[in-house]
Amino acid sequence: MTTDVRTEYARTAEMQDATEDRQGGQRELVTGGVLIGAGALILLAQWIEIGLLVLPALAMIFAVAGIITRSAGWFIPAGILGGIGLGAAAEELTPYFGDAEVEGGLFLLSFALGWVAVYALSRIFTLSPQRWALIPAGILALIGVAVVSGEVGRMWLGLTFSVANFVWPAVLVGIGAWIVIRSLRQPGQNRN
Repeated sequence: MTTDVRTEYARTAEMQDATEDRQGGQRELVTGGVLIGAGALILLAQWIEIGLLVLPALAMIFAVAGIITRSAGWFIPAGILGGIGLGAAAEELTPYFGDAEVEGGLFLLSFALGWVAVYALSRIFTLSPQRWALIPAGILALIGVAVVSGEVGRMWLGLTFSVANFVWPAVLVGIGAWIVIRSLRQPGQNRN
């Protein structure tokens, strides 16, 4: 019976090693493909005017790498580059606004969409959805909406920032004190 368990354990370990070798090889292929694609795109941009398409194209390269590898790490640059690219295109292609502050708010909303994409892509294609990406998305969206909404929104934003100047340092002090007190109350901890 003990021999069967050892044999089964050895087979399982061999299968796991083989799977890890295949995944490692796949990671190397995808990483190499990302570098080739990014380099080719940047070289192409030197000869052909593709201006506003560079960042979204790079975002797509990273997104495809994330989909192939099922790794959430690729979706972070995909979302960031995609959001910035969308914001730049929105500013460039909407001269109708004319107001620099409104264009800035539009850029922030586009950038927020990039962060939402990090969460959405990681939720769809991986087992580890990146929920934290909704935090910068929410903050950027709130600021973007306030800027786009005009004078009232910008006044609200100014008031919020002036209050936050006093609140966030107090929150940091409170959290730090809580961590220190909790640490001191836990017996048997090694405090070197």
